[in-house]
Amino acid sequence: MGTLRTAVLRSMVARAGQIACTTTTRSISMVMSPSPWATTISPAQQLERSPKSSTHLATNAAMTVRFKSKVEYTFGYQRCDDGKVRIFLHHSSVPYAVSSKTADPKANMVASTAAVTREDVIAVQNAWAGAIKNISKIYKENGDYVQAAATAAGELYAYGKYDVLFKPTKAAQHQFRPKAEEAMSYFVGCKAVDNGYAEDGGFAINGGKGWSDCVYDNHQVAVKSSIAIAMGNYYFTCATTGEKSKVEYTFGYKRCEDGKVRIFLHHSSVPYMAVQAKAPAAELDVTLIGA
Repeated sequence: MGTLRTAVLRSMVARAGQIACTTTTRSISMVMSPSPWATTISPAQQLERSPKSSTHLATNAAMTVRFKSKVEYTFGYQRCDDGKVRIFLHHSSVPYAVSSKTADPKANMVASTAAVTREDVIAVQNAWAGAIKNISKIYKENGDYVQAAATAAGELYAYGKYDVLFKPTKAAQHQFRPKAEEAMSYFVGCKAVDNGYAEDGGFAINGGKGWSDCVYDNHQVAVKSSIAIAMGNYYFTCATTGEKSKVEYTFGYKRCEDGKVRIFLHHSSVPYMAVQAKAPAAELDVTLIGA
């Protein structure tokens, strides 16, 4: 395990080095969260590369702009036949930011070694989409949607059975939800649970507007023996306005001790838009180089 961890860290350092070497007019510091496939990285081990002024060609003066960009990531590492550890899963996303358009108004157990199949993945995806629609329906009918969400979460997520890596779509302040109660706050809203997070409007009920449909579109499903990884887009239809929302996802599925396949990895993100690439003005550090 130590050798694999070392290889993973070397891979991350090599990747960060490539980013720095190919950037001649700016330096990028990647603020990284703990990788799900490696031991937690301390702040001292976070990666930062800054091209020196000698890499710039200037006659009289040149301008270099330095800023820090924060990016969310999920990486998977696997040792290949030649002995080298390489990346087989990479999901990066810009941290979710609430805008006027998107704002809503209001200790592991050993799992079964039985292989997870593509059919298992499709079945869980269908159940997840069905649960979203059902929770919204019960909410609209003034039923106990919180209990419906709790039941669905227990069936679909591996909380209490395995470490769950959950990065919700609309989570800006509390990006990662390793605990079941944190996930419940996200799905049903902060006011419906104890100690909920104020930013949570209730994704499963669309902040009160509800969802009438949810459709998965898998880009690819990779089966890795006892786990499977699916990546793609899913489309949500608002029950009130009929508007469709496109969301990117990476899901990981694992068979638990009771034989059921559940979600242990969930990373959702809003599709990237170029306007989000601009650094906040307050973080810009402009320096003139030359005579």
